[in-house]
Amino acid sequence: MKFTKPVFLIAYPSDIKTYSETITLTDEKLTLSAEERYFFKKEVFTKENFISTFAISDSCPIIYLLDKNGDFWIYDIKSQRAEKVKYVGGIGEEIGKFLEPKDMVIWKNILYVIDKNRLQAFSLITWQVIWVVGPQEDTYGHKIEGFEPKSLAIDEFQNIYVLDGSKNRVLKFNLAGQLKKIIWEGNLQNPLSLFVKDNTLYLLESSKIRKGIDVIDLPETIISPVTFSVNSKKNIYIGGDKFDENKGSLWGLSPEAELIDTVITYKRTCKKMLFDNKDDLWILDTSGTLSLIAPEKVYQETGEFQHIFDSTIPECKWHRLGIDSEVPEGTSLYINIVARDEIKKSDVYSGYLSLPSGSKDIFLPQIKGRYLFVKIKFQSDPQRKKSPVLNFIKVFFPKKTYLQYLPAIYQEDKESKDIL
Repeated sequence: MKFTKPVFLIAYPSDIKTYSETITLTDEKLTLSAEERYFFKKEVFTKENFISTFAISDSCPIIYLLDKNGDFWIYDIKSQRAEKVKYVGGIGEEIGKFLEPKDMVIWKNILYVIDKNRLQAFSLITWQVIWVVGPQEDTYGHKIEGFEPKSLAIDEFQNIYVLDGSKNRVLKFNLAGQLKKIIWEGNLQNPLSLFVKDNTLYLLESSKIRKGIDVIDLPETIISPVTFSVNSKKNIYIGGDKFDENKGSLWGLSPEAELIDTVITYKRTCKKMLFDNKDDLWILDTSGTLSLIAPEKVYQETGEFQHIFDSTIPECKWHRLGIDSEVPEGTSLYINIVARDEIKKSDVYSGYLSLPSGSKDIFLPQIKGRYLFVKIKFQSDPQRKKSPVLNFIKVFFPKKTYLQYLPAIYQEDKESKDIL
């Protein structure tokens, strides 16, 4: 086939089939692959030894705090203001008061709190106690002797799970506070914390995590675990009560419990942690400080891809190559081009040419061959927060010359012929 005028071939990202694992195709764009990592953002509530535990509302941006004095506080995440709840709480054995507040969870308009030896349910509308379970007889005539609640969780059916440290077991209550089932009694070794995600009960032990009927060993990297939470991707984040400069105190695991993240920017110990509905992580440390840990995209450092254009013309003289791309500050695109009349499995590339940000066209003097091999390398910024983006590549051929429009002296210059 012979072309009398220059034509072009275009390759969109979905046309490109050969690229490294560190390159991702999304929304018809090629970028470096990214993964989500968590970073310390800020301290939210810093009054030392003040907060005992907290819970997060799923329906609004509200955090409920319970302090060492047995008083409730409502913290508005948007306005960053805390307001004390009046006429409820305090220290004491009376119903509605606390001796040693341990943990609490929210389900719709009910707040469940475990204390030294009992579980209480509060209405978030009236702040009245709905029922109490513990060593005293409840309205059903039931009581639990030697009850030492350590951790609390609730599922979508409003079943309440309490980790009882006295006998290393989990007690399951219904929404009315009736004991319905005892789970894992006699099978637990140093149980630490409970959590429910998508109606699956998780339990953290010192060296393993139970996920429903599965028991998974924790990576050796994790030291002194005490608490955990599960995000919407079912990744498990575990916090320890000791901080190590090399290993940190906060680790992320995949749903299969493989280590995927070490949050080295968080340099405190952990007491309790919860994800909100945006997958931001809120952590209460052992000194009573509440901190926000948020996810960010972290790109791979480098990646490359290759595409082959076929002109169908033996010894084709290629004219120019156009690249539609976005190169944010600090990132780089590098290109390597070679032409052959045959496709070889191991073509030799001489090296990469750096593309300045905003460059669109590259002229191809002395590039000759039926097939044009284009290899492009992506480089992220040093912090790995940004990536170049490729929208498409366009190549023009055969070579178009402007010499006929210039004086004869330029037509006789050998160097001019390659460029013009």
